[in-house]
Order: sequence, then structure tokens, then C-alpha cells
Amino acid sequence: MMEELYKVMDDLLDVEFQMKSGIDLLKELEEFFYRLGLKDGLNLKNTVKSVLEMIS
Repeated sequence: MMEELYKVMDDLLDVEFQMKSGIDLLKELEEFFYRLGLKDGLNLKNTVKSVLEMIS
């Protein structure tokens, strides 16, 4: 009986760990894509600024 309880608790902890790992991975991916977008936006701004300086 106790062994079964320990097995169920261990399984629940494994599931909880996997869920937390998945959530952490999603957060990391979101941060990566946000930074990528921010960097690309800043590059575009600098490119436009350079083109405008060349034109004027």
C-alpha cells in the first residue's frame, strides 16, 4: 500500500517537473523571439536612419 502511494507521488512529481520544464522552455522561446524582434527593429531603424542621411 505505501509503495503504491510512493509510486503515485513519484509519478505526480515527474509530471509536475515536466510541466514546469515545458513552461520554462516556452518562456525562453518567447524571450528569444522578443529579443530577435527587438534587434531586427533596431537594425531597421538604423538602416532607415542611414539611408535618410545619405539622401539629405
